[in-house]
Amino acid sequence: MAVTYSEENGSPTIEITTEGHRGTRILRCEWSDAVKLATEVVNVLFTFSTSPRIALYCQSAKIAPAPNSKNTGTGTRSSYGHALVTCTYETRRVTYETPSGIKIAESFEPSMEYRQANHKILQWGTDVEPEGENTIELKESESPGQPNRLMDYQITYYEQENVPAGILDVFDRVNSNIIYPQTEGLSQLIFRPETLLYNPPSLNHKITEGNKSLWDISYKFTYRPNYHNGVYYGWNYFWRTASQTYQTIYVKASSGGGRFYTFPATDFSGLLPRG
Repeated sequence: MAVTYSEENGSPTIEITTEGHRGTRILRCEWSDAVKLATEVVNVLFTFSTSPRIALYCQSAKIAPAPNSKNTGTGTRSSYGHALVTCTYETRRVTYETPSGIKIAESFEPSMEYRQANHKILQWGTDVEPEGENTIELKESESPGQPNRLMDYQITYYEQENVPAGILDVFDRVNSNIIYPQTEGLSQLIFRPETLLYNPPSLNHKITEGNKSLWDISYKFTYRPNYHNGVYYGWNYFWRTASQTYQTIYVKASSGGGRFYTFPATDFSGLLPRG
């Protein structure tokens, strides 16, 4: 059975940074349950915000007696009335050094959005047709949302001597080729063509003790698979409520014709060296 706890006033807190997010929660529970509570929350995802969605993993949990609690234990065994469990949360980051010595870190933050169901095929009451006294078609405003998975993906290259050419030229473009995470053990993750949108990067410059100029470069992408019925459509397909499928949009012939692309595709291999 899960431990019963309450959250202290002033908790939670969250810090937004260019390198990811950090959060803190302070939980109160019975002293005898503190260790069990700590093991229940560590390595578990907690949603700090739903709009935009910010969900972080608990990295550690520190146990301390609650204020004004007296030690009623005997000998070497302490016992207090209540404990405060301070939980720290961070963007999950996997650090790895490639065979050629490139130091990288990758992080993944899942999120969710909702696409609208077709209200014209839904009704209140029962599934009996035609519509009657006990079956009423949903209004468009009543149509429920259907979940669509998203994820923020970030890869950081540390101590780079040069900034790649073109790093600032491909904002708002999507990947033309398959991209795999570089950290060993993450080969099961596949970013299919046109599912990764390139966002503005972060560049941090530093001078080493040996007066060497180096850069830490963080590339940021938003993963939108637009997955439906076994197909990964990506960013340039759009949800059509009437057909309940992802479809392409076209420019009218009078305006030049052709398929409408919100995000042109490009090759990111020059930005993301593998080694």
